[in-house]
Parts: sequence; structure tokens; C-alpha cells
Amino acid sequence: LKQFQQQRKVKGSRKKSTPMQTNSSEGTPTETYTEKIPQEVPASDDPKHNLEQSMNRGSSTVSLNSNVDNSEETDTAKGSSVTIQKSKSDLQLNSPKEYSSTESLRQISLQVNGLMSETNAFMNGSIDQEDSNSAEENSLEKRNQELALLVNNLRQANDQLHFQIQELKAKNKRLNQNFDQEKKELQEKSHKEQVALKDQLQVHIQTIGILVAEKTELQSSLSLSQQTAKQKAGEIEELQGRLRASRQRASDLEREIIALSNSNQQLEKTSKESAKDIERLKTENYRISKLNEELKSANAELTEKLNKKIKDLQALEQEFAECQKKLSLAQTQAQQFEANGDSENRSQLEEVYQQKFELEKRLSLNKDSISKLIMERDQMAEQYQQYITQLSQQVTSLRDEIKQHSSEKEQLSKERNLLQGKLEAIQQQNSNIAKDDPSELKVQINILKNQNEELNQKLQNEISNNESMKEQLEAQNDKIAELEKAIARLKEDQVDKSRLMETILSDSATRSHFITLHRFHQSTLV
Repeated sequence: LKQFQQQRKVKGSRKKSTPMQTNSSEGTPTETYTEKIPQEVPASDDPKHNLEQSMNRGSSTVSLNSNVDNSEETDTAKGSSVTIQKSKSDLQLNSPKEYSSTESLRQISLQVNGLMSETNAFMNGSIDQEDSNSAEENSLEKRNQELALLVNNLRQANDQLHFQIQELKAKNKRLNQNFDQEKKELQEKSHKEQVALKDQLQVHIQTIGILVAEKTELQSSLSLSQQTAKQKAGEIEELQGRLRASRQRASDLEREIIALSNSNQQLEKTSKESAKDIERLKTENYRISKLNEELKSANAELTEKLNKKIKDLQALEQEFAECQKKLSLAQTQAQQFEANGDSENRSQLEEVYQQKFELEKRLSLNKDSISKLIMERDQMAEQYQQYITQLSQQVTSLRDEIKQHSSEKEQLSKERNLLQGKLEAIQQQNSNIAKDDPSELKVQINILKNQNEELNQKLQNEISNNESMKEQLEAQNDKIAELEKAIARLKEDQVDKSRLMETILSDSATRSHFITLHRFHQSTLV
């Protein structure tokens, strides 16, 4: 009875469990089994650990295949402890999931054991078939069929797992072999590297010894170089003092050069002004030369006129002598006529007196014209004298300018001598300083030499210009002396002419003849 009650309880528990399984797995029994399998644990690098995990789980082939593939791709020959620690940590994290899968397998095994005991009891005839209902038989048959299918599936899965375990063992062997080979290779490499490092250490030890010896030599040389550096520091201080002195000298020389340049600029200005004055004097000289030529031509004309007038005066003197003779004859005749007292002679005398009266009128007119001519002559003489005074003033101004130019020339020559002396002194100073900075001083000396040469050329040009001006002034002085002589001659001729005019005008007997001659002279002048 107790056994029967237990079987009833088992059947009731089966009835309660079967509908849940059928509801959850409406498809094939393999699907129900796969649903109970938990989530896969990520594969570790250790194949042994993967095998233990697969055995504990009893999971499907998919998870095992994925773990094997991942192990083939990711496993290397290093076999480091880091991957093992990772796999252990993954197992620790996924431990509750493995626990649920083992429980499900345990329950399935219990159910299978119960069914197997029931089937054995049913086969042995221990259970009363009469008491069982048709519904229970049908359900049991269905359940048996399902369990048979499950058993077949589990066997197939178990076979697959055994096959996979064998493959994994082979892979594990291969991996161990690879690991051993790589380990050997690494050991050989490390041994070779150790040998090479030992050689390098020996080389480094030798180099360290060499460097220590060099260090001692360098320390000795450093002490010597420090001593020499101290000596050179003293020499540098001396050179710095000399350099300061040379800089002061250079600054003084620069100041002197600036002063010389300023003096050169002033000399250039004076030379330009003198050149302008020379050009102005040249223009004045040209103008004076033209005036001299004009005066020469005027003097030639005047001399020609004077010669003509002198000839006319000689002719008038001859006529005057003849007129005096005629006058004497006329006076004697007049006296005779008065003594005779004839009527005819009286009529002739009246005619003579009328002619005399007419001649006196003409004489008065001629006197007026002569006075006008004398006024014009005096004006011309005054103008001529003014022109002569202007020429004399210009000559004096030219002489003063020549004196100024000569004094300026002397000053320039003195300044040139001073500049040459300064240049010689500067060259002597530069010969001492040329060791420090010769290039700049040479350039400055060359500049000063060029300036000095330019000044010498300008002085020579001015000297030549002054000499030419002197020659021109001497020629002008000669011309002025000739003009003064001609003016003196003209003045003497004018005095003679005035005397002749007085003698002619004083004589009343020759008035008529003088009038005719005066008209003749006027016609000739016109």
C-alpha cells in the first residue's frame, strides 16, 4: 500500500509537471531542452576549464562549438596566467547560471529514474493494471513516448559531447605541444639575448673604464683650460680697455670728420658762390667788351668827323685870311667912296648896309643855332663823361672782386693746408687704430682723400678762372686807358674848336662867309 501510495504521488506530481512542460514546449522535445539551458558563459583560454564547464552544464552543442571556435581563434602559444585568471573570474560571475542548469538536469534525471522504475514495475506486473484508468494509460503512453524521445536526444547529445571532448583533448594536446615549442623558442631567444646582453655589458664595462680615463684627462685639461681662461680674462679686460680707448678715439675722429665735412660743405658753398660770381663777371665782361667795341666804333666815327672838321677849319682859316684882305680893301674903298661922295657910291653903300643888316639878322639866327649845337655838344660830353665814370666804377668793382677772390683763394689754400695737416694727423692716428677696426677708418680716409682731391680740383679751376679774369681785366684796363687817351684828345679838339668859334664870331667882316660855311656844315651833318 505504501508503495502504491508513493506511485500515486509520483503520478500526481507527473501530471502536474507534464502540462507545464507541454505548454512551455509545444514543439519538439529538443526545443524544451534547449529552453531550459541557461545563457552561455564566455569561453576562456584554458581548454580544460571549458571541458569541465561543458560537463557540469550539460548544455547543447551550439555553445560547445562556439567555445571551441573561439578557443581556436584566440588561443596563442603564450599560455599566460592572465587568461586563466580571466576565465576564473568569468566562472565566478556565471556561477548562479550553472547552478540552475545542474538543478534542471538533476530534476530530469530524477524524472527519468522515476519513469524507469515505473516501467520496470509495470513490466514486472507489480502494478495493478485494472485499477488504472484508460486516461492515465494514454497519458503515460504519451509521457513514455516523450521520455523516449528525450532519452534518445540525450544519448545523441551525450555522444556528441563525447566526440567533442575527444576533439578538445586532441586540440589541447596540440596546444600544449605548441605551447612547449614556443616556450622552448622563447627560452632559446632569452638565452641568446642574455648572451648578447652579457657581451654588451662587457663592452659597456670597457667603455666605462675608457670614459673614466678620459674623465681624468678631461679634468686635468679642464683645470689647465680654467687657468688659461683666467689669463685670457685678464687679457680680455686689457683689450676691452684698449677697445674703449679706441672707441673714444674713433668718436673723436668721427667728430673731426663731421667738422671737416661741414667745412667741406662750406667750401663747396663758397666755391658755388664764387662760380656764380665768376659767371656774373663773365657776363659783365662780355657786356663791357660789347660796349668797348661800340665805343671804339663811335670813337672811329668821331675821329673821322673831327678830321673832316679840322680840314673845314683849315679851309675857313684860309678863307678868313682872304676875307681880311678883302675887308682891308673894302675899307680902303669905303674911305675913298666917302671922300669922293658920289651919288652912285652912296647908293652902293646903302645896298651894302642893307646887306649888312640882313647878314646881321642871319648872324643872330646862326648864333642861336650855334648855341643850341653847343648845348647839345655839352650834353653829349656830359653823357660821355658819365659813361666813362660808370666804366671806371665797374673797373674798380671788378678789381675789388678780384682782390676778394684772391683773398678767398689764399684762405682756401690755407684751409687746404690745414686739412692736409689734419688728414696726416688722422692717418697717423689711424695707423695705430687700424689693428682694431681698419675697414671703417680706411673707408673714411678714402672719402676724405676723395673730398680733398675734389677741393684741389675746385681750387685749381678757381685759380684758372681767376687768371683768365685777370687777363680779361688787364685787357679791359688797356682798353680803358686807350679810351681815356681818346677822350683827352677829344677834349683838346673841343678846346681848339671853341677858340676857333670865338675868333670867327668876333670878326664881323667874315660873318656872311661863316654863315654860308655853317649852312654847308649843317647840310653835310644831315
